[in-house]
Amino acid sequence: MATEWHNIYKPTKLEETCLSMKTINLMRKWIKEFKTINRPLFLHGSTGIGKTVIARLLLEENGYDVVELNISDMRDKNMISNIFKQALKYNNVLQMMTQQKIKKAIFIDEIDTFISHGDKNSTTYILDILKSYSAKKNKEIMNYPIVITASNIKDKKITSLRKCVIDAKMYKPNNYTMEKVIDRIFKHEKIKIDMDAKFNVIKKSVCDIRLLVTILYELCINLKKKHVDIEQCERFFKYFDQKKIDIEIYDAAHETLYKKVDTKRLLSFFESDKLLFPLLMHENMHKALDTKEIDPLLKLKLMDDCMDIITINDSIQQKMFNEQKWQLFGVSGYISTVHPNRIITKYKTKRNKKFSVDFSKILNKMSTFFTNQKGLLNLERDKKDIMNMTEIIQYYKKKKDVDKIVELIIENNINIEYLDLLLRTNNFDIKKININSKIKKKYKLYIKNQE
Repeated sequence: MATEWHNIYKPTKLEETCLSMKTINLMRKWIKEFKTINRPLFLHGSTGIGKTVIARLLLEENGYDVVELNISDMRDKNMISNIFKQALKYNNVLQMMTQQKIKKAIFIDEIDTFISHGDKNSTTYILDILKSYSAKKNKEIMNYPIVITASNIKDKKITSLRKCVIDAKMYKPNNYTMEKVIDRIFKHEKIKIDMDAKFNVIKKSVCDIRLLVTILYELCINLKKKHVDIEQCERFFKYFDQKKIDIEIYDAAHETLYKKVDTKRLLSFFESDKLLFPLLMHENMHKALDTKEIDPLLKLKLMDDCMDIITINDSIQQKMFNEQKWQLFGVSGYISTVHPNRIITKYKTKRNKKFSVDFSKILNKMSTFFTNQKGLLNLERDKKDIMNMTEIIQYYKKKKDVDKIVELIIENNINIEYLDLLLRTNNFDIKKININSKIKKKYKLYIKNQE
């Protein structure tokens, strides 16, 4: 697998990355003087240039343990606040007893994704924390390094954040940098490559180091030779371009819905994003069937058949996530991708290319659902007991019976830390979210009266 090469040949020091010495020096100065500078470091640049690897290299070469924040950690203010506070605590009891000093750093990877898909209140809160270190009044002291990365900096919130951080732009690697990566990897693999073949590989990599390593891996596996010339390289790229390793998922969804595609290619679409791709199919299936070529009654039957498939796949994915039966992914790929393609294209002779593939509106809700379910497993309860509790709470939420819900929470001794998570799980109706605040308010009032 190409992922093995990504791990084997990832840089071991900052000098092996695409960074200029000017940027490396800026970063090293910041890590040594961060308490004086009192601002987080913000790394941004194109996808595939190694922002995550570079951030970790900087922290690890200076002896820091990395505390990584992700979207699933950022559900509410209490959780975010606890994460920031606990960054300074001990890793284990032995460290605490021996008073061993540990160095920790907070790493927030792809903050632009969090801003786009995260909870609005949580987003505002964490941005306020990051900006507070540069505030003129009531300035917070940054007692540990905070490193942030992003690919897309066009969002207004990112623009505002950049005024309050040490901004380090990472430029796309030049041909010389790409050539060094090729030389380093092929030297270790004992492979020789002609100069014109090397430049062809660099051109196909489009300044993306991750893609470059993937190409080198595929080149090595497919040619099985210790010397690569331009003719071999060109033959390989005819195959490689057809394989389309870096699949555009929206184009893939469109292709699946408008023409018959071979099974191997369809499964490669599914492999590109096992959660998102079936949801895109579900969201846009009706557009593929919206053609005069198919009889209206037949359209209804086809849509019904497709919905049955989606329902079956949903049950399979639920089982995979709940019981960690990852071997079912192959079945899920066939049912959610190959089968609908065969049904839709069976009755179509013309290709309906005009429709646009919309982003799945239920993606964020599904992602939140699985994240919340995973988070609930931290409760020291039987898993089935927890899931049954969420179902019962949803039942009473529909009846708007706040008193009964609070009574259930008290009887089951639910910690306030997990209350919000419990209320959100299985909740797909935005209109009912308002009842959550009433439940929490009443529960907090009960806690206060008990004190």
